[in-house]
Amino acid sequence: MYEINTIMLELLNLFPRYEFEKHEKRYDGNHCTKYFSGWQQLITLLFAQEEFESMRIILRIK
Repeated sequence: MYEINTIMLELLNLFPRYEFEKHEKRYDGNHCTKYFSGWQQLITLLFAQEEFESMRIILRIK
Protein backbone atom coordinates (compact mmCIF):
# COMPACT_ATOMS: atom_id res chain seq x y z
CA MET A 1 0.00 0.00 0.00
CA TYR A 2 1.31 3.48 -0.82
CA GLU A 3 1.00 6.71 1.06
CA ILE A 4 -0.69 9.79 -0.39
CA ASN A 5 0.46 13.17 0.90
CA THR A 6 -2.42 15.56 0.55
CA ILE A 7 -2.11 19.32 0.72
CA MET A 8 -3.85 19.21 4.09
CA LEU A 9 -1.26 16.78 5.48
CA GLU A 10 1.56 18.97 4.23
CA LEU A 11 0.01 22.04 5.88
CA LEU A 12 -0.41 20.20 9.18
CA ASN A 13 3.21 19.06 9.04
CA LEU A 14 4.21 22.73 9.19
CA PHE A 15 2.63 22.94 12.66
CA PRO A 16 3.71 19.98 14.83
CA ARG A 17 0.87 19.26 17.23
CA TYR A 18 3.06 18.95 20.32
CA GLU A 19 4.63 22.36 19.61
CA PHE A 20 1.22 23.92 19.02
CA GLU A 21 -0.17 22.47 22.26
CA LYS A 22 2.93 23.57 24.16
CA HIS A 23 2.40 27.20 23.10
CA GLU A 24 -1.33 26.90 23.60
CA LYS A 25 -0.77 25.76 27.18
CA ARG A 26 1.87 28.44 27.80
CA TYR A 27 -0.42 31.28 26.66
CA ASP A 28 -3.63 29.69 28.02
CA GLY A 29 -5.12 29.45 24.55
CA ASN A 30 -8.10 27.24 25.44
CA HIS A 31 -9.41 29.16 28.45
CA CYS A 32 -12.62 30.38 26.75
CA THR A 33 -13.33 27.57 24.31
CA LYS A 34 -16.66 25.77 24.31
CA TYR A 35 -16.72 23.52 21.27
CA PHE A 36 -13.37 23.43 19.48
CA SER A 37 -9.93 23.16 20.96
CA GLY A 38 -7.27 25.38 19.46
CA TRP A 39 -5.88 22.47 17.42
CA GLN A 40 -9.31 21.63 16.00
CA GLN A 41 -9.87 25.27 15.11
CA LEU A 42 -6.51 25.44 13.34
CA ILE A 43 -7.40 22.37 11.28
CA THR A 44 -10.80 23.87 10.42
CA LEU A 45 -9.30 27.19 9.36
CA LEU A 46 -6.60 25.53 7.24
CA PHE A 47 -9.21 23.33 5.57
CA ALA A 48 -11.49 26.28 4.84
CA GLN A 49 -8.61 28.32 3.44
CA GLU A 50 -7.54 25.43 1.22
CA GLU A 51 -11.07 24.80 -0.06
CA PHE A 52 -11.90 28.44 -0.76
CA GLU A 53 -8.60 28.98 -2.53
CA SER A 54 -9.29 26.07 -4.86
CA MET A 55 -12.84 27.37 -5.42
CA ARG A 56 -11.41 30.78 -6.37
CA ILE A 57 -9.22 29.11 -8.96
CA ILE A 58 -12.18 27.17 -10.38
CA LEU A 59 -14.31 30.33 -10.57
CA ARG A 60 -11.54 32.20 -12.38
CA ILE A 61 -11.31 29.48 -15.02
CA LYS A 62 -15.03 29.65 -15.86
